[in-house]
Amino acid sequence: WQEDDHAAPAGQLVAGSAVLRPGIRLLAHEALDGPARERAAARLAAWLEGHVAQVLAPLLRLPDGLTGPARGLAFRLSERLGTVPRSEMQDLSRDIGRDDRRLLRRQGIRIGESGAFMPQLLKPAPMQLKCCLFAIHAGLAPLPAPPRPGLTSLSVREHLAASGTEAPPEGWWLAAGFMVFGDRAVRFDMLDRVADATRALAREGPVPADPGLMSLMGCSPEDLGHVLSGLGYKPTRGEDGQLRYQRRHKRGKTEAPRRRKAEEKRHQAVHAASPFAPLQQLVLAGQRAPGAKRGTGPGSGTAGKADPKGAPKGASGGRRRGRPRQ
Repeated sequence: WQEDDHAAPAGQLVAGSAVLRPGIRLLAHEALDGPARERAAARLAAWLEGHVAQVLAPLLRLPDGLTGPARGLAFRLSERLGTVPRSEMQDLSRDIGRDDRRLLRRQGIRIGESGAFMPQLLKPAPMQLKCCLFAIHAGLAPLPAPPRPGLTSLSVREHLAASGTEAPPEGWWLAAGFMVFGDRAVRFDMLDRVADATRALAREGPVPADPGLMSLMGCSPEDLGHVLSGLGYKPTRGEDGQLRYQRRHKRGKTEAPRRRKAEEKRHQAVHAASPFAPLQQLVLAGQRAPGAKRGTGPGSGTAGKADPKGAPKGASGGRRRGRPRQ
């Protein structure tokens, strides 16, 4: 922390109890001790807390009143510093209700094809602070250089070569608001644009290495292949030898009807401890009998009318109709 070009550093960030709660170590002259040192340390801690709260305000003021999956998504956004890839959402977005979605949108949380993110936190100031906080909490040294402001897509190899740092973990890129596909890092908002454009092209069939998609990201056909594979498209080669990308079938779409049918059967089945269980067994036995006619089995609803005494019409001696006499 420096107030002007001639001031010496007053403190150094250190890992705290959580990524959004870093600590700060006072860098003061040895002559500063006692109450004066404590006041300086307290002032630094208050400044740091206020700075984080101001720059990352959307992340620290997640909406109240969320229920179920929406609350889980908001908590994960806070842990992940504002970006959660689709692979880590565990179908949370599918179960979020309309009211919760409205609250999330009002807070600036966007749920897209690539995952959930907060566009306000993709701006230079919050992005740089998030990269710094993640690196300090993870113990990365030296601190990786954040992407240049304004970049929505970049080569990971070129970025690391220019900054002279080692490759950071995936979580650092997510804190910066980027997802990495091979050598290409794409910012979440740009990734959503690419996903929407690809989905529109896929309506006409398998998607070729479209120049428009490559222009959006400023990437090569190979990089585009990595991005599309990460978005759920598999490469296929047609009869003309051209490489195209086809949408993979989502497992949930094929398994959902099966789960629904199994659930219906489970609800239709009568519990073994129920007093109606013997009646159900009689109904099923009548339906499976080889000579049973439709509408004559137990529970078919076509039995004779009951007389005032409660016995079925045509019954005698308490015997069932059709039972041979001894």
